[in-house]
Amino acid sequence: MFKKSIPIILVGLSVVVAVLVLSWVVFVKTEVSVQVPVVSDNSVMNSKNNETADWLTYENEKYGYRIKYPKDWFYEVQSVNEDSQRRVVFNYKKDNKNHIAITVDVNNTLEKLSKELSSIQIYNAPPITQEKIKFHGLDAIYSTGDLLGYEESIFFEYNKKLFKIEYHTGKIENKNDYELDIYNKMMDSFKFIK
Repeated sequence: MFKKSIPIILVGLSVVVAVLVLSWVVFVKTEVSVQVPVVSDNSVMNSKNNETADWLTYENEKYGYRIKYPKDWFYEVQSVNEDSQRRVVFNYKKDNKNHIAITVDVNNTLEKLSKELSSIQIYNAPPITQEKIKFHGLDAIYSTGDLLGYEESIFFEYNKKLFKIEYHTGKIENKNDYELDIYNKMMDSFKFIK
């Protein structure tokens, strides 16, 4: 009986060894060649510049910034609190509640704002979120939530002024990909001029 089982055991061992060798060749020795496109920072910037090449530029010399916006959009300059807070609202439809805006506040700081955002509680609204980020190399806060309507905002300080770039939709369900894409491209185009 023992002599009859030896050939079966040898065949079984041979099969196991063959499977192990084959697995090693396929999974360990086989090199996978993956082509990863190399994209330089210049080509990314050129791509973004090409997307906004036909856009118009809004420039605010008083607060020292410029931003591009689509040529079929318009803007309106608003004074919120006399001269301490200025706001520019960009839109593509009259009476559209959704808009992109830049507000400059000369009487506020990023630190004070962060505390204010933390303390805001609006009935039946999700809490306002805050995340510390970098925006064009500056410390900034990215915030989402209900601030008199749903908005996504970036706050940052420059030359002792608090800047806010917001995408305001009124209600979160009014948020749409077209406007969000424009918002992101406008933020990418934002530059200080002094």
